[in-house]
Amino acid sequence: MHVFQDCVTFLREFRRQFRTTGAILPSSRFLARALVYHLRQPRPAARILEVGPGTGSVTRAIARNMIPEDRLDAVEINERFVAHLERSVDEDRAFTGCRGQVQIIHAAVEDLIGESVYDYIVSGLPLNNFSAVQVGDILRLSTVC
Repeated sequence: MHVFQDCVTFLREFRRQFRTTGAILPSSRFLARALVYHLRQPRPAARILEVGPGTGSVTRAIARNMIPEDRLDAVEINERFVAHLERSVDEDRAFTGCRGQVQIIHAAVEDLIGESVYDYIVSGLPLNNFSAVQVGDILRLSTVC
């Protein structure tokens, strides 16, 4: 059922805020699987940053591949997506084993500079919708994290 709810929420936000949403529908499970490829490999515990999780299709894929010591910070600027994500983390089975390891942060990613160090950064940002200066600021974050 969450796929339908994700699509409805995403389409509504696309119509309201195209510039920051950037797509008509959430990421597919195939894209999500590709984005978390490195998390599926044998690895030590990690700090993971997801930027622009939207309705959480990639967030669920990350959650399914988290190990007990992992920590996920999902940063989303859209308040409706944040509310949707918080409900998903509380209710969706994908988060059953890692609810306490997931933090949803309502902020622009640029506001996190200097906050933390991450081992993995997964981004769903629509960079083509942003100014060159804004993209530069966001990409500089990856060297600071």
